[in-house]
Amino acid sequence: MQIRVLSIILCGFLTPILKQFIPIAGEGASLIFVLSIPVLIGLSFVLALGYYFLCKKSKSILKQNISLTIFLLTLIGLALVFYPYAN
Repeated sequence: MQIRVLSIILCGFLTPILKQFIPIAGEGASLIFVLSIPVLIGLSFVLALGYYFLCKKSKSILKQNISLTIFLLTLIGLALVFYPYAN
């Protein structure tokens, strides 16, 4: 379970990792980049905490797997949507 919680937290740090491989658009788009990083990291900690308590409360493996998938896809999707790609 700790590896799953850690994977949710690490998905919040996906945007700075993308910066190393994909160029960022200039000027106003870089402001979006700077503001989206703390939001995604904070959201990843909140979702990881929610997943941790959900696993403690529910013993259903199916429910845990579905919630993990939804949390990870949410974070990855938001990181890709908020990322200011260069033209």
